[in-house]
Amino acid sequence: MSIEKDIKRMQSKYDETGILTVYLNTDVSDGEGSKWKLHLKNGLKDLKAYTKVSDDEESRILKKLLDKAEGMINDSQREMKKGLMLVESADEEISEMRFLQVPVGNEFHWEKQVSTSQLEQLRLRYPSAGIVVAQQTEILFIESALGEVKDEIRYIWDSENEDWVNYQKDAPSFAADTSEDKFERRFDENRYRWYKRLVPVITREIKNRSLDGIYIVGSKEVAGDLEDNFDSGHVKGTITKNLGNLPSHQILSEVYDAL
Repeated sequence: MSIEKDIKRMQSKYDETGILTVYLNTDVSDGEGSKWKLHLKNGLKDLKAYTKVSDDEESRILKKLLDKAEGMINDSQREMKKGLMLVESADEEISEMRFLQVPVGNEFHWEKQVSTSQLEQLRLRYPSAGIVVAQQTEILFIESALGEVKDEIRYIWDSENEDWVNYQKDAPSFAADTSEDKFERRFDENRYRWYKRLVPVITREIKNRSLDGIYIVGSKEVAGDLEDNFDSGHVKGTITKNLGNLPSHQILSEVYDAL
């Protein structure tokens, strides 16, 4: 389910008794994130104070949810990333925890609906988008959302059939009598036209995956040729860096840092 649909699903939930929403910064590389246990304790303590001034059913349910939330979070330390979001409804129709690869602010809510405001802000800051990483005859397409790599496809230029192939599905062939220097020279001469052949393939991925658009990464010349071939409405940004040798999650981090 896309983050957009997830947000709408949460927003449609209403509980007359209440819904607990927790955002917690768990980024241990950050000074505040390393203190997540203290922030969790203080945040839950503030909400528990409410249960001590009342002995009604809502207070009893809230106390039960707070104890459950504390246990779930403490038991999930090995799965933690940079942040997490926990949602617990009084009627137990929603009970979930989301580990995030992006930083969040510490928030603790007890309301009749899920507090999605911070998640919506993260969705705008880290949209569902494709990252197109170009290295001459190799193009890596990364699907990302909320700072996480959701999927990736590697396209390789098949010199014999003169077309792009999905490396995971079809092994490319290479002309045995073509020297590397000669091939690179020929590719440079035809690069613009050959990149154009890949654009409809990536455009379909954008549409089928309901992405906001793409970010293009590569050398100035390569990125420029790719950008010129795409519909301007699809390109959200271009980063002229050679990042193709990095792992996908590092590429994603570099792209966000550059924006």
